[in-house]
Amino acid sequence: MVIETVYQRWAYGTELHVEDPTIGKFICTGLYSGIELNGDQGNWLVGSLPAHNVGDDAIQSLLLNYNIRGGSGKIDKIGLRDGPEEIEGFLNLNIARNTAWKVLKLDLSERTGFKFGLGVTIHAVGSGSLTKFLFSSIGLEFVHFTQPPPNQ
Repeated sequence: MVIETVYQRWAYGTELHVEDPTIGKFICTGLYSGIELNGDQGNWLVGSLPAHNVGDDAIQSLLLNYNIRGGSGKIDKIGLRDGPEEIEGFLNLNIARNTAWKVLKLDLSERTGFKFGLGVTIHAVGSGSLTKFLFSSIGLEFVHFTQPPPNQ
């Protein structure tokens, strides 16, 4: 019998970077990072994710602790990357303004391992007035598989 143990690893939100610094205003405080977008501006936020040794466990879910303030902008795409390769793309999302910090859990279509460093891509799109997309932490949910010792 194989025993599954689920655990999470989180990175602080200040690990994010903006793809195009000429679009919107990148925000990085001691508590979170993110981007402010006006009108129909759109930009990608890119960040590293915490991981254990390659090949040890399987990735089950992507986790975001986020807050979207102000206008009616939204997050429409999120990607999980393994070095240069895409593990999974979450497309056609409609993650919009919320009144408090919220944890979003996106389950992968199937559990998967990885070979390189892990990263996340988040596409934010403004709409109308100023929208702030803020992230305090980003994480992954892993599954560890163990077999009990013989005679048990």
